[in-house]
Amino acid sequence: MKEQRQYYRLETDITAKIKKEGDTDFTPAKIVNISLIGVYLRLKEPLKAGKQIELSFQLPRASKSPIICQAKVKWTAEFKGHHSGVEFIDIKRPDRYKIAGFIKGALRTMIYKKKGFPKLKSAKI
Repeated sequence: MKEQRQYYRLETDITAKIKKEGDTDFTPAKIVNISLIGVYLRLKEPLKAGKQIELSFQLPRASKSPIICQAKVKWTAEFKGHHSGVEFIDIKRPDRYKIAGFIKGALRTMIYKKKGFPKLKSAKI
């Protein structure tokens, strides 16, 4: 089977809040991984595929304002809890840039630690 993913998914453990259509309160969730187009969530309550949710989360080491967006539930699964993949459908451009910067920074850190690249020293002129 051919891999269909177009964007890198970064494993995370970010606390999030979701609000289902018709609900007035947010419920807690965990972001298991994140990409430029969506997230994989672990939840206490199941979601239904095809439904829209409001998603709110704060990226580590990012600005203090949370990312709040609308997302569509693409898939759900039941194994040791409730799991769902959601796709961002209405997200502000600056928030998508925050996500891109977060993923890029994490990848740089992983590459640096894995490869052991030497620290660069500034040249004297």
